[in-house]
Amino acid sequence: MASKKSQAKKKLVEQDSSLDLPTRKKTSLGKKIAIGALAGFTLFAVTTLALRVAYADRIYPGVWGHGVYLGGLTSQDAAKVMARQTAEFRELPIAVELNDTSFSIAPKDIAANYNNELLSKEVMRLGREGSSLAQIAAQWSLLLGLSGKDNANFTYDSAALAATTMKLNGDIATPAQNAQYTLTNNQVGFRAGAAGKRLSFGAFGIAINERLAQLNQTPINVTEDAVEPAIDNSTLQANQDVAQQYARAPISMNYEGKSWQIMPETILGWLHSASSPEARVYKKNLLDEYYSKTLPEKKLEFDTARIDSYLTEVSKEIDRTAVDAQLNVVDGRATVFVASQDGKKLNVAKTRDSIIASLQPESGERNITMAVDTTKPNVTQESISNLGINELLSEGVSYFPGSSANRLINVRTGARRFNGVLLKPGEVFSFGQLLGPVGPEQGYAKSLIILENKEVEDYGGGLCQVSSTAFRAALLAGLPILERVNHAFAISYYTAPYGVPGVDATIYYPPVDFKFRNDTEAHILIQTEMVGTTLKFRFYGTKKKEGVIRGPYFVTGDMDYNKPSHTVFYRDVVVNGQTIKTDTFNTYYKSALDYPIAPQ
Repeated sequence: MASKKSQAKKKLVEQDSSLDLPTRKKTSLGKKIAIGALAGFTLFAVTTLALRVAYADRIYPGVWGHGVYLGGLTSQDAAKVMARQTAEFRELPIAVELNDTSFSIAPKDIAANYNNELLSKEVMRLGREGSSLAQIAAQWSLLLGLSGKDNANFTYDSAALAATTMKLNGDIATPAQNAQYTLTNNQVGFRAGAAGKRLSFGAFGIAINERLAQLNQTPINVTEDAVEPAIDNSTLQANQDVAQQYARAPISMNYEGKSWQIMPETILGWLHSASSPEARVYKKNLLDEYYSKTLPEKKLEFDTARIDSYLTEVSKEIDRTAVDAQLNVVDGRATVFVASQDGKKLNVAKTRDSIIASLQPESGERNITMAVDTTKPNVTQESISNLGINELLSEGVSYFPGSSANRLINVRTGARRFNGVLLKPGEVFSFGQLLGPVGPEQGYAKSLIILENKEVEDYGGGLCQVSSTAFRAALLAGLPILERVNHAFAISYYTAPYGVPGVDATIYYPPVDFKFRNDTEAHILIQTEMVGTTLKFRFYGTKKKEGVIRGPYFVTGDMDYNKPSHTVFYRDVVVNGQTIKTDTFNTYYKSALDYPIAPQ
């Protein structure tokens, strides 16, 4: 039997041991948490590493393109898969529904185009860009489905979509009906308006875009937007007495003994409602604190655009373009054969202001004088003596026997555009700019022209005959040539009277033009004359110099137009019998065989 001392010692030891139990439990729980965290991190690291190794040359899991799942595919395979899907989707119609109206639109109808090659490369980069930490975060975001679903790369023809949208809108839209005044027995009445409706363009565009991006054929339920009338009922009703004042009598507009009457019905049609911000005070609380709030208040105003439109129609009876005096040179002197005429133009803004002023209550007078501006011509009888048009400067001539009937029409029509042209001192002559549009509306016919690497029929074929003749007149007048391009190959029409090709100037405005400058101290008058198959350009002014042409000469080649050639000619500028300058003009022709006539 143990002694009391030993039993006490054993009890003490047991007590000490019992004191250690909570500490041991805490240590065990901490170890479990640490082990769990370590295991989780290890699993995360191993999974991340395995993911990166397994998908080293493939798109990461969780990636979509155009609504097609691409995870695990190579970039090339992804492009092929999307190509098949997008090609099929382009042919399939997307239903568009609104109430009882149905419509469909196929992606191909709006030229939807998918750049699958580029998109496959873009999605391949997902999870592979940025720092290592950023890449890991992106990879897990894809894996967990938190990103990577909205990848798309496509285009469409916005004009085609707009046309389709407007067609759909035309099927469902109803215009707003403006409230309007009526006039019966000089009494102003009132006709109520109503709101209209139209397609919600923004919502429709977003819906189409979403479906194109994700190859989604879900029908589009189109919504409508209300279209409020520009003139509301309340404003017109509240201002009926004001309208009565405006419609009390017609307005008489007068100019140069002629009168135009603006009837009360027309005046009432110019009225509309406009918002006029007006500050009003509202009570905020029982402590008598106040605040100001701006609310729109509708009021009656004149629609200036409608008045301007009305006056624009009236101006057609008043407006006229200023006419220059037409000159002729007889016995070396410029004389007038068509008198000049001032131009007239109705000043719409000033006349409109006079109309509105006459309608105000304080104005008893409803007769106004229309504001008309006068424009002076550049050349008048009085200014002729100051223009310096005293004598013939030069005469350029060209011959074109054998031309087709259409070509002759074009040469004659084009030459008329330059008859009577007046160039100021220092002014640049631009053949294309002065010629203007070339088409059937201007009287041109189709004839052969050189375009790119062939001869084709187009309106104005033969106008180069006109530009080449003008070029020769400018050369002989000693004027500086600023821009000149020769024909692609030698043509017989431009050989005479020199015997060798090279003195020609082609035109295909705007890329190809012929230009020279009037560097004299006087005006230059241009006159043209066409007789049969001969065209002449005559320049009149004050003659202080002339141009003398030497050549052209063949540098290479000969008169065989089916072979390339190079010609050169010289233009001496002569003053008082002395050559003060010599210009060199090189012309390089290709073979005519390089420009076959295109089949019609």
